[in-house]
This record gives sequence, structure tokens and C-alpha cells, in this order.
Amino acid sequence: MWQQLRCCCLGLLCAVTGLTAVVYAGELPPPPRSEADLNQIFKLYLSLVVNDTATQKIIPVIVKGDDFYIEKKALQQLGIQFDATALLPSTGSNSTVESVNEVDGLSYQDILLLGLSNQVEDWLNLKKMPELKMDYAASQQSLLLELPAAWLPTQMLGRDSWYQAEQAQSSFGLLNNYDFYMTRDENDRYNSNVLLEQRLFSKFGIVKNTGLYTHNQQQYSIDGQKLQQDNGYRRYDTYWQYDHQPSATSWLIGDVISASKNSWGSAIRLGGIQIRRDYGTRPDLITYPLPQFTGQASLPSSVDLIINGQTAQQSHVQSGPFVINSLPFVSGRGDAVIVTTDQLGRQVSTTVPFYVSNNLLKKGLLDYAFSAGKLRENYARRDFDYGQFVSSFDARYGLNNFWTLEGRAEYSRDIQVAGLGSMLRLWNYGILSAAYSLSHVDDKVRHDEVAAQGHQYTVAYQYNRNRFGFSFAHRHRNENFSDLSGLGYNDLISVNSQDTYTAQSYVSTNRSGTFGLGYIQTAVSDYKNKLLNMSWAPLLPSALQGLMVSVSAGHDLMTHQWSAAIQLSIPLFKQNSNLSSGYYKDYSTRSGYINYNRNVPSGGGFGFEISRRFNHEQDDLNQARIRYRNAYFNSDFGLSGIDQDYRYWLGLSGGLLLSKQGLFAANQLGESFSLVDTHGVADVPVYYENSYIGRSNRRGYVFVPSVTPYYSAKYRIDPLDLNSNFNAARTEQRVVAQRGSGIVVDFPIHHSLSANVYLQDQAGQPIAIGALVHRAAQESRYVGMDGIVYLEDLQHHNAISVQQPQGEICHASFDIDVQQAAQEIVVVKGVLCRKEQP
Repeated sequence: MWQQLRCCCLGLLCAVTGLTAVVYAGELPPPPRSEADLNQIFKLYLSLVVNDTATQKIIPVIVKGDDFYIEKKALQQLGIQFDATALLPSTGSNSTVESVNEVDGLSYQDILLLGLSNQVEDWLNLKKMPELKMDYAASQQSLLLELPAAWLPTQMLGRDSWYQAEQAQSSFGLLNNYDFYMTRDENDRYNSNVLLEQRLFSKFGIVKNTGLYTHNQQQYSIDGQKLQQDNGYRRYDTYWQYDHQPSATSWLIGDVISASKNSWGSAIRLGGIQIRRDYGTRPDLITYPLPQFTGQASLPSSVDLIINGQTAQQSHVQSGPFVINSLPFVSGRGDAVIVTTDQLGRQVSTTVPFYVSNNLLKKGLLDYAFSAGKLRENYARRDFDYGQFVSSFDARYGLNNFWTLEGRAEYSRDIQVAGLGSMLRLWNYGILSAAYSLSHVDDKVRHDEVAAQGHQYTVAYQYNRNRFGFSFAHRHRNENFSDLSGLGYNDLISVNSQDTYTAQSYVSTNRSGTFGLGYIQTAVSDYKNKLLNMSWAPLLPSALQGLMVSVSAGHDLMTHQWSAAIQLSIPLFKQNSNLSSGYYKDYSTRSGYINYNRNVPSGGGFGFEISRRFNHEQDDLNQARIRYRNAYFNSDFGLSGIDQDYRYWLGLSGGLLLSKQGLFAANQLGESFSLVDTHGVADVPVYYENSYIGRSNRRGYVFVPSVTPYYSAKYRIDPLDLNSNFNAARTEQRVVAQRGSGIVVDFPIHHSLSANVYLQDQAGQPIAIGALVHRAAQESRYVGMDGIVYLEDLQHHNAISVQQPQGEICHASFDIDVQQAAQEIVVVKGVLCRKEQP
């Protein structure tokens, strides 16, 4: 039986085997007919690496046979520039791009098969780009591309501004600055005056008024007749000003000075309106061209920029071209060394000369000023004396980074002026500037019957480098030229000068110090002047650090006479005091002096000065003064005279401020100022730009009497001396003040009743770590080790809920000693937390 069963199984196995062999042989695929039948297509998602730098991008890649396809936008989004015209689809001469169905072996059906929705012309065949090298790293699932440097985007290193601009702020208030000065001469006559400034400030700008009150005693006469004294108040200037910080534009209405943007123009006082570009509202901007240094890295590298032997910037770059914007800390000619070190340690050094001048404007920048109104006459002698209508317009424009154009126009009934000028950087060899102006002057100004056409031209050259500098300027105006400054000042030599020559030069050495040479020549009608000045500031040994010596001499080339002077300054007592002496001699006199001066400490206190002047043919002059400063005023008392005839003076200056916070007194209120508020907490140290200012008073205020407008200044408080139950929400911040305004810098310091509470469950064990403590209208707190939780803003009686990590909730209540908690953080132990009853 077993034999029969074995024969049956063997026969069945043979039958099945034969049947399977027949079926398999019948379904074999046909042999390939061409190479294309072997090219399979599939899609990968790979990490893109360009020139050994990971781009942090995952991109789709189509693989068809030996060809790899990527989307064009994958490279374009990285800023890679390639020749798109050379990569147009090659579909035959009768095809158009709109009707493309196949590009370099990739068809539209292939894209649909892979589940992609874009067009066939959106893909690049990497094998068809001979400038590009490609590698597929299967183990890293990455696509490695090596591109030509010309394709890569230019990397910008450095920055072209000093810091990030911030919006300026202004509070509302009224201030009055005063400067009182009184003298008594040797004849017991008293003279006194007070210089006053009133300023109303808000976010809408400032209204400012200045003037002088004078009182002179009439106790002397000439030829038996008393002199007429000009006593009383004399107004100087009154105007409203608003600065629009984003556009760096200022509007002024009232008494203004026409802004002269060009060095070859003049300024006048008028009552009217002014609109001007004011880059002072944007101190973050660098308005002059920065030196730019270009280079190229074949691999990821580090770049060191060395200017005049000092490291100015260190950066890291990827492969490709780069441009370094260097913030200038030098002016004039300099040499930059760019050292590029790649990741293999190979180093390339390049030296590039450059020239920096803050007289030029960056490409595309416009600086201008327009003023119109009535000419101010008899300034400081009459309050309201305005003449004819005048207007002026000045402008400068950066045509490019080495050429700045200038223009000027003036108009009045009697005088019209127009002029053009430019400043040109001569590569790395200095700045050349020139200007030419024409004027038409009415016969009424000339006091004759003939109007005149006049002209003026100026030429200047300037060159500076680390240890040498030279400048030259020449201005010529003929006798018929005049501008608006000549309407009220025809007698001034500076206005009527027909020819002016100035030349200056300096040389600095490591051993001998700095030598200076200057020449001035002026000519007005028959008056001529020629002066030659020389100076020397020797470099002293390190053992005499702080001591300063200067020697100067002058020669009048018209009279052939010499003069010379020497000065010596010695710092004493850690530079808090200074001893100085000097000697002067010319063809007719000799004199010398010795002076001892002790500075007033920065935190306030006393300072004094004692001096004696020796004269060859006159009596010696003695002088002494005492200065005192505190937080509320500055004072100055002194005397000077010969023998027993002494003149005395007394000075007192300060400021008063009225604001929402109250009435304040300060030793000065500058162009801008700030009031630090610690919310009524006294004796808190306050720092401005890391310099100690003082401690808050009993009302919690500290004045910073003078801050730089539109500068993002750092304010800081030091809360370490506060009791433990005081909380400071912030200890440091940066705030920007508008010009002419005051700001309040808020440091909220909160005085709370706080306690460390030890929580226990009903079994007497500490509440588990991580349990959450809830209180009404308060932030929830977590329980720490030993069941301790720190709670603030407590009352005499307090109730809490505790949510334990397992989700169970219990409740507790406790009392604290309010008087003790007002002085320190109290400790409350053994607080029992009871579970909720079901």
C-alpha cells in the first residue's frame, strides 16, 4: 500500500512540474528591439548640493536611462544665472516652444506618467550642459552639482549702514534753558545778561524761541554825556520745525538760515519757510560711497579684509563671486588686502588701493535745501526787521560713486545768482572740485545807474592718506559779482574778497611726529595779505605718555615779519587735572602763561582754574575761577585783573522742564534729552551707553540731560541692589529721541508681596514636582522640589488650587505677614492641600 501511495505522489509531482515548465516558457517577453527599450524612467527626491555646499533644498529629479532632469526654477531660486537661450528645446525647425512635446528625450507623456503637472520645457537635461558636472550620491540621496563660478550669484558681505534704523519718539512738554552771566568791572559797574531758550516739543515737531535779556548800569559818560544802553529783551530766532525721519526731510517755518549745501555758496538769515534734506535724522545711513572689494572663491572659504595693516572684517563665503562692503574707519587713500583661504587651506592674497571721501554722495542720493522768505536785517539789534523777499535753492546729486553734481540758485529783486559745480574722485589720487557762478546785480545795489553781470569760480583739490595730506583751493570773483549775502554785509572782506588762495599740507612720521604747513593769500582791491603758517607736534617717548607739546610759527610775506609760539600740557592726578604753559613772541611783543586746571567730576562737584599771564611790556594778568555742578545747575565764579584792579564774574546755567511727569530742574537740557522712569522706585542705578548717569530720586526719575538725536541709544538699570520682592520687567532697552524733544524711558519695577510656599498632600508628603498651581487673575506656577512653589502678588489671605500630574485637583489656603513680605520674600511651610470631595 505504501508503495502504491509513493508512486502516485511521484507521478503527481512530475505532472505539476511539467505543466509549470510549459506555462513559464510560453510567457517569456520578446527580446529588446532597440536601446530605448532598456531606458526605464522613474522619479527621485534628492538633496541638492552645489559646489560642495548643501542648499537645504529637496528637489524632484527625473531619471530616464542615463539622463538626469531637474526643473529650471530649482536653480533660478538659488540665484544661479545660466544661458537660457542655449537651453531652448531642440524639437526641430518646424516646432515652436508653445507646442513642445519632447525635449532632449523627455516627453510630456513621461511627465504625466510620473504624476507631475508642469511643462516639458520647464526641465533641464543635466547631461546636455557641458559646463556643469553632476554626480548622484545614492547612499546620501543627494544630487551633487559643480557649476562654473560665473553662474553663481554674487555674495554681498558686510553692510552699507552703521546700524538698523529705528523710529524716533517724542513726549510732550515745555522747557526753558537759561544761561545767566553777570560781571563787575574795576569801576564797580555791573553788567548782566541772560540767554534764554523756550521750546515746546511733541510728536508734531518743536516750536523754539531764543533771545537775550540785558541789563547794563549807566554809571559812566564820555565828554560829560551818558552813553545810551541797549537794555531789555532782544529776540533772536523763533521757528517751528518738523523732521520726517523716513524720508530724511525737515520742514521749518519762521526765522531760518538758508542751508548752503555747497562749499562755494553763502548762507543768509531770513524769515519764511525752508524745506531741506537732512541726513542728520538718519545717522544710520552712510551717505558717501563705500569702498567695495570683489573676489571669487572656487570652494567654500574664509575671507579676511585688512585695511592699512589692521583687520577690518572677517567673513565666510560659499563658492562663487563675492563683494565686500567695508564700513570705512579711514578717510582718504588706503590699501586693502583681501586674503581668501579655502577649505583645503589654500590661500590667495590680493592688494587693492582705494580712496574714501565723505564729501561725495553715493550714487542716486540727493541732498537739497530750499528757502524762501524776507531777508532778516539788523539781527540781534532789532526784534522784527525784515527786508525784501529772497529765495535760494541748493542741491547735490550723486551721479555715480565717483562724481557728485552740485547746483545753486538765488533770487531777489536786486540780485539773481545761478551756479553749477561738481566733485570728482580722481581714481585713488584725491578729489577735484570746481564750480562756476553768474550773478546779475541791479543798479540800486551798486549805487550807480548801470546793472552789472558778475562771475565767480572756485577750484579745489584734496588728497589724504595715512601719514600725508595736501589740499589747495582758489576762489576768484570779479568786482561785479555779488550774492544774497552781500545785501547787508557789503563791508565784509570775506564777502568782497576777489581772490583767495589757500594751501595746506601735513606729514606724520613714527619718530618725529606731525608737521603742518599752511599758506593763505587774499586780495581785495588794493588790500593784499599773504601768510605762511608752520606747526610741529612731536611724538614723545612712551615714558611721557599723556604729555603734549606743540610748536608753531608764522611769517607775514608782505611785511617779512615772524612770530612763534610753544605750548606744553601735562596731565596730573590720573588726568583729572592739567598743567599747561606757553610762550609767544613776535616782532613787537613777548608773552607767556602758566595755567593749572582741575576738571569738574562727571558726577558733579567742584573744579577750579588758576592762571597767570606774563607780558613783556605790560602788567601781568592774574585769573582764578571756581566751577560747581550738580544735577540741577552749573555755576561759575571767577576774577581776573592786574594788581589791585580786578574784574569779577558770576555764571549760572541750567534748565527747567514741565511735562506730564511734573516740573523738573536740570543742569542742562541739550538738543535732545531723556527722563528715565523706574515707577517710583528710588536709588536704582541708571546707565546711558554703559556710562553711569546716577540713581533714581525718591520719585523714581533720573535725567539724561543730553542725548544724540535719532541715535538708538542704550539705557540700562542695575536692579541688584533692590530688595528681593522687587521685580524688573526689563533691565535694558534702546530708544531713539527726536531732535529737540525729550523722551520718557520706561523701566517698570513692580513691588510685590512674594513667598516660597511648601505644599503638602493629606498624607503629609510634599506635592509632586510638576504640579500646576492656579490662582484667580494670576499666572499659573509649577511646583518644584520638596513641594515648593514661588508665588507673587500675594495678599494677607490667599487661596490656591493645585492640579497634580495625575490630574487630581486639591485646594489650599494660607496667610502671610504683610509687613514682613514688604521687606523680603517670606517662607510659608506646612500648607495642606485637600482634595475635592465627590
